[in-house]
Amino acid sequence: MISNLRHFSYVAAVAKHGSLVAAAAQLNVSPSAISAAIKACEDEFGYEIFVRRPAKRLQLTPLGQDFVRQVAGILERFEAFHDAARGLGQNPVGQVSVGCFSSFARRIVPPVMAHLADAHPQLSIALTEADHTGLADGLKTGAIEAAIIYDFVQDRSLVYEPLLEVRPYVMLPEAHPLAGEACIHLAQVADENLVCIDEPFIRDYLITLFAANGLTPRIWRFSKSIGMLLSLVAHGLGYSIAFLRSHSVIEPGHRLRSIRIADAVPTHNMVIATNPQMTRTRRVDAFTAACHHVMNSGGLKKRFQVGV
Repeated sequence: MISNLRHFSYVAAVAKHGSLVAAAAQLNVSPSAISAAIKACEDEFGYEIFVRRPAKRLQLTPLGQDFVRQVAGILERFEAFHDAARGLGQNPVGQVSVGCFSSFARRIVPPVMAHLADAHPQLSIALTEADHTGLADGLKTGAIEAAIIYDFVQDRSLVYEPLLEVRPYVMLPEAHPLAGEACIHLAQVADENLVCIDEPFIRDYLITLFAANGLTPRIWRFSKSIGMLLSLVAHGLGYSIAFLRSHSVIEPGHRLRSIRIADAVPTHNMVIATNPQMTRTRRVDAFTAACHHVMNSGGLKKRFQVGV
């Protein structure tokens, strides 16, 4: 047998990055070593794995796509075997690849990383911040092992472990006439400018939420940045529907108010999503335990939840 696990890992890295140079930088080897590994695999199995075009990203051939899927399974099973053989259940080491929905990653991931640094100092996190579609795709391809997302749109191929129950609420600027109310109906703000995060499932969710109460929201602006969204609302340019309570002070002189929705609205969950087709490592178990610990022991539930 000419090919080996190292060759396979080189091929997988090139498939991920689309570049010999990028893969070599990740693996800390020379591009020529990776090129030789690809050629060795192609010679042994009798077909091209990549299409080579000058000045273009390396693309997988149809057979190459099947090959890389098989390689991913082999590398995953070997990693699980390696973990078990070293007895990592007692002391997880290495790197766990996780993802988090970008709109709340800054509030969830740092305390989890800090807890892991204390509980498992030899375990590190490789973090991917993305939208729901990107995270779901990452779970399916094996690029990430676990992801913290909402359960609004569920993919039957994934498994969801509840982390935090959330209920939508209205976010208003402090100077808004309704900012002093304990709760309001959606009809009271439906004709005003709605600012929402630029995520398709969020837009669809909001339209459905208002439609259930016989209303149509006036979506004024989408923002890819949660910081921009908060600032727009704080400056009185609109309102938003959110799920995690935000800091009340956005900028000096500009504050937000979190107001419960008086209408019957559904509750949802922030969840840890995993792919049941992938072997669940002890590193993922440690990450999941850290998420629950931080949420339950760090006071985040009380800080984040509105009306739950």
